[in-house]
Amino acid sequence: MMNHVLVRRFIQAVICPFGLLLLVSLARAQQNSVESFDVTQAGGQVLVRVTMKNPIAAAPGSFTIANPARIAFDFPDTTNGLGRNSQDIGEAVLRSMNVVQAGERTRLVLKLRNMVPYESKIEGSSLLITLAATGGAQQAATGGAARFAEG
Repeated sequence: MMNHVLVRRFIQAVICPFGLLLLVSLARAQQNSVESFDVTQAGGQVLVRVTMKNPIAAAPGSFTIANPARIAFDFPDTTNGLGRNSQDIGEAVLRSMNVVQAGERTRLVLKLRNMVPYESKIEGSSLLITLAATGGAQQAATGGAARFAEG
């Protein structure tokens, strides 16, 4: 009887906490991270490549703001691995970008000179965003469903 009590206490004191730590580690290992942000111009368009640590499973939610002109992307279960929160760009219509992490979600905001149409698509571990270099369109076309921030 005494041995059963000791074994049970050993399991409760040692094994259970290690199991819990293992579960937390596995959950964090599945979390994605924004690793790089590259901007180029081609054919009158601005091409933005956001590269993640792991492949992107689904298109991030996105929305636009007309004044001041902004395009925002929300990445769930994602951290900011860039080492910075903002970067001045100065390429055609793209002024700068901001990356804000709140809890387990990261929001990428592209600050524009004026609102232009855009498209986004996933290529493996990258989100490719194409901005039209000209135009003042008030509406933007997206490659995925537009969703506002979810709690």
